[in-house]
Amino acid sequence: MTDQDNLSANKALVRRLFEEVIDGGCLDLAPSLLRADYIQHNPSIGQGVEGVVAYFEQLERTKSRLRIQSTLEIRHMMAEDDLVFVHSNTRMAGVVTLDFEAMDLFRVQDGMLAEHWDVIQGRGVLAELALLTAG
Repeated sequence: MTDQDNLSANKALVRRLFEEVIDGGCLDLAPSLLRADYIQHNPSIGQGVEGVVAYFEQLERTKSRLRIQSTLEIRHMMAEDDLVFVHSNTRMAGVVTLDFEAMDLFRVQDGMLAEHWDVIQGRGVLAELALLTAG
């Protein structure tokens, strides 16, 4: 496999996470995409596959309770070595409407996602969502 093939495969892996798991709600796919020892640097999300699944299960319950429809758009994606960078926009519209931009960086190891960092513009909005989630 060429370096370009590896980069394309890494980007396809991250795209699947975004489109099928995060935006599509197919949380049962997470174990096939994330390593069991997945390292999460976002303090709002737990470690490993279990932490990611638990976070998005709670988010799905909140969206359902608040009748929120969400759309996620990948605006940019780049790969270098074992890293994939994603710039995305998410809109959650319903009882409340939230818009935010995110910059995510993933490390791929042995064909699976191994580590994640993010920066989210509008984190105050996410804090409001966390309060709604807790209620």
